Amino acid sequence: MKKILLFSLVFLSCTQPPTQPTPVGNITVIQTQTTGGGSTTPSSCLPVDRVRIVTFPSALTVGSSAAIDVTPRDSFGAIRTDPCNEASGNRWDSNSDICSVSQPNDFRSNVRGVKAGTCELTACVSGHCDSVKFPVS
Repeated sequence: MKKILLFSLVFLSCTQPPTQPTPVGNITVIQTQTTGGGSTTPSSCLPVDRVRIVTFPSALTVGSSAAIDVTPRDSFGAIRTDPCNEASGNRWDSNSDICSVSQPNDFRSNVRGVKAGTCELTACVSGHCDSVKFPVS
């Protein structure tokens, strides 16, 4: 009976990724992997394969703002979880003389029209980028 229980525990621990740190005696083991960009992410996170800006305004007026959102996907096309994204980091860039981003390191932020022209937004996650353009009037 003890052999079956031990085998079951070993089998389960080898076939299911840990969702929380695993206590082992007086130490805690946390599995991590280093991605190509040098950042450390939880081992259950697949690397970013592509990035898509999914929420952005079709147009803005000077002084107004709108929501923006970038969605990284893994190599299977699945949307990555927030903890995986936070570990990878994000960076919004814009032509700041036309538009500005309120929280340039957040995945969900706001863009504000500064002056008339064409706003160009770029979001980059783990070396993968997507860009959009829209008018500010």
